Amino acid sequence: SLAATNLQFGISTSIVEPGAIRTAFVTNAEQAEVENLPEDMQEAYKKYKAAMNAAFEGNTAQTAEQVAEVIVQAIEDGENKKASLRYQTSPAAAAGVKAKLCD
Repeated sequence: SLAATNLQFGISTSIVEPGAIRTAFVTNAEQAEVENLPEDMQEAYKKYKAAMNAAFEGNTAQTAEQVAEVIVQAIEDGENKKASLRYQTSPAAAAGVKAKLCD
């Protein structure tokens, strides 16, 4: 990984892993018109769209400021030689990372 390579040069590398951020991303994203999708995909798309709306507009979504606080913390930890490799910005983000990293 880049972190291992950078460490040889005294550079610590961290990954900031945000979850959903409360923005108009889902609303502004180009979206397929359900009726134009193949019939066997329409129900799956509706479920996907509902999940994305819930994640980005619900109570689990963070503000950009909350994510920025974690980024600042990662920078400060690096300056104090206490940097972690990974920083999740919320419990929801941590749960998502945990799910991705399990076998």
